[in-house]
Amino acid sequence: MNIEYWSVNSACPVLKIAPVIILSLLFVANGIAGSPEHQGHQTEGSAATQPGKPGHESRPGQGGGHNHVPSFAGRDNAVTQATREGFYKLSLFSNVSPIPLQKIHSWTLHVETADGKPADNLKIYVNGGMPMHRHGFPTRPRVSEHLGGGDYSVDGIKFNMAGHWEMRFNITEKDKPAGSGNKDRAVFEIHLE
Repeated sequence: MNIEYWSVNSACPVLKIAPVIILSLLFVANGIAGSPEHQGHQTEGSAATQPGKPGHESRPGQGGGHNHVPSFAGRDNAVTQATREGFYKLSLFSNVSPIPLQKIHSWTLHVETADGKPADNLKIYVNGGMPMHRHGFPTRPRVSEHLGGGDYSVDGIKFNMAGHWEMRFNITEKDKPAGSGNKDRAVFEIHLE
């Protein structure tokens, strides 16, 4: 496709943006703007969340839209889900209500084994960000403390804007040789308005 533009003189910059407008229209006409990359979609290994209730479990493929947004605020609104391999059951909640923007705060992650016993001998790594914007957290969150009874403190969380966020957890058993033990992961979808 050969796109030409002209201008009467250099004082007419509006005509110079015509190729950009035409390319934008071509993207829309070819369905690129309607592709999964440009709409909210569930990534592999993630679980959409349902309204938070004590003990409520979320399942992949359900909810996740603005009609089913859990608050995550406080233990009573924790969102619970199984890890990808099913070794653990995780419950996640913010220690601050409502969840703030532009402020560093802490969350609590409760971990149980598949048979419901608190999991206390774990190394847990956290990361995440805004997948649609392709950036991580503006801070370096970490699981800083084991609180006992399966609870772990997740510190350094900061959401710098509203929107769709993910919080990802990688879990391994402590004191196990490399390649042994239950390694697992989970992704929580968080929608902030």
